[in-house]
Amino acid sequence: MKNFFVLFLIHGSLCNGNLLSINPENLETWKGSCVLIPCQINETLHFAYLPHASVAWYFRPSLADALFDYNVQPLFDSSKTLEDHVNLTSPNFQGRVRFVGDLTKRDCSLMITELHMNDSGTYNAKVAILGENNERLHLLFQSAKIHVRETPPEPKVETRRIQTPGLWAMKVICSVSYHCPNEPMMLTLRGLEKHPQKRNIGNRTIQTIVSFEPTWEEESKKVICLLTNKDGSHKSKTTLQLDVKHSPLGVQLVLLNDLPIKEGDNVRLNCSVSRSLPDDNWYNWAKSDSHTVELRYSGPKLLTFPASPGPATSYKCEACNWLGCTSSQAVTVDVHCDQCYKTPLSIRLNSRASWKGSCVWIPCYINEAPHTVISISVLWYFEPDILEDYYDHLLYDSSKTPMNQMNLTSPRFQGRVHFIGNVTLANCSLMITQLQTKDSGTYHARVLASIPDYPWPLKRFMIAPVNVTETLPEPKMETVPVEIEERKTAKVICSAPYHCPEENMTLTLSGLEEDRLSSQDTTIENGVIRTVLNFEPSFGDHGKVLKCLLKSETGSQRSRNTMKLDVQFAPRSVIALPETKDVVMMGQSLQLRCEVGKANPQEVTYAWYKKEQELVAEGALLIISKASRKHSGIYHCNATNKMGSSRSSQIELSYFCSSSQPKDCYLKVWSQ
Repeated sequence: MKNFFVLFLIHGSLCNGNLLSINPENLETWKGSCVLIPCQINETLHFAYLPHASVAWYFRPSLADALFDYNVQPLFDSSKTLEDHVNLTSPNFQGRVRFVGDLTKRDCSLMITELHMNDSGTYNAKVAILGENNERLHLLFQSAKIHVRETPPEPKVETRRIQTPGLWAMKVICSVSYHCPNEPMMLTLRGLEKHPQKRNIGNRTIQTIVSFEPTWEEESKKVICLLTNKDGSHKSKTTLQLDVKHSPLGVQLVLLNDLPIKEGDNVRLNCSVSRSLPDDNWYNWAKSDSHTVELRYSGPKLLTFPASPGPATSYKCEACNWLGCTSSQAVTVDVHCDQCYKTPLSIRLNSRASWKGSCVWIPCYINEAPHTVISISVLWYFEPDILEDYYDHLLYDSSKTPMNQMNLTSPRFQGRVHFIGNVTLANCSLMITQLQTKDSGTYHARVLASIPDYPWPLKRFMIAPVNVTETLPEPKMETVPVEIEERKTAKVICSAPYHCPEENMTLTLSGLEEDRLSSQDTTIENGVIRTVLNFEPSFGDHGKVLKCLLKSETGSQRSRNTMKLDVQFAPRSVIALPETKDVVMMGQSLQLRCEVGKANPQEVTYAWYKKEQELVAEGALLIISKASRKHSGIYHCNATNKMGSSRSSQIELSYFCSSSQPKDCYLKVWSQ
């Protein structure tokens, strides 16, 4: 009996599961090298062993019309003998084709050696598998493309940043495709020899990796990735210039003052950085002394402040960029002041607010009894250059005559600066009139005082910020307490900054009845004009809008603010009403509802009662599922919020039976 076969043609790349695979399908190599074409028969066919399998390889073939086979000579055919291969293999590939697979292990790989440029093209594999009992013949097809270059390709070089807690590192990776295991190749990174190099060969790639924590030494360094063969001869290379970023280096804190530092001197601390990439640094400062824990704050690179008497203080700076921060050494500042604790001298100032066209009074008081100070001089400046010991922008100098003041005062402030203090009374106050918005800024007072038995004049610096707005500020309105309640005394307070005693201002409240507003009390102190209204809120005040009006004496300037009163009160207008018709037959359902007219807050709970005995209800709703004679009686509900409870009107349920038909009994609902 003749054997016959059922033939299956399967193209691996088109079948589900890729029964025959070549991966990768595109391989790049170079002249004179070799290439291993990986070919694998997958287990999808469920063949435990392949005793009747064969493989044939072709170069640039085309399928015959019958689609049963390729129509060119194979490069290799496992079903042929070595002698047959000499006659079968194309002359161009004679002696250069080697089957390196093992069909028993489903490996159908092929190697081409001593590659020529014209070896570039498509290589096709055909695998024939004879099934169990020799009944089925499976044909599997797959292809690969090979590109042969004149020279080896340039290695690929890339850098990656590695960020871990407390460490920032760089990784330089050099790699090249590698499809010829017969030819040992090496990748070397030149320029990073002091760091260990890790070499990997796998997945048809040669890879060399260097990981290191970058320093300024690697900044802009050129790195060469060199591909060589076993004897070290040059193959190809790629050059990369490192883009190294690092946190600030060489951070030093320098005290720029000559010693000793005397009270009133300008202390100047400079935070210097030798290298930083990127160099857009920011700075943090830390200070501590024997009485305080370390205080931290952000500041400029050059920190400047007046020397004040007190314990020796330690300062450190920290320079930061987005990669990290580096701290400096500590510098101790000790202010030389033999008599400071016996003859304290200080100035009291605070911030001011005013508006265009008005004036501002900057209060300044020297806290020292006049008889202990031999002499005092006061100088005022507007935003001076404190690095040059308050140079320029002079406003006033008490040691000069009125005529000299005209020549000294900054032209911008001519005729608008008035010293209203009295140095003999330890008062150093200043007033600026006819204000302009550009007058906003910091005003500095420098006071020099001579004290008996003190080796040098005492010098004090203080700053008063002034903000000049285009128009009058909007008054501030508030209630005390914040949550006001019905029938409990409360306060409405309206206030505004007021730093110009030469300009009469009024502040008034409106929005309530005249007789209730008459008790307003207006005061002016500590730079604030304030009016206070004491009143007892009622339910009717809830939602009323109070107005606070600030205006000048002539009424030419004014501003206002409003506030809606939020008065909290217990539920009001509580009613009980039926949800169903007025007559309910026995056995039918009946519903009564509790409703609230107004309440603040609106979170309300409900309780139902019959003859003052509390019933089980569902919130505002009382449900009687089956009406009976026992349900007759008088009902009411209570509505409660945090402010109190209110009782509703009553509902009466009366029991009746018809005299003509005694079985027709019902409840009559009477609501008030």
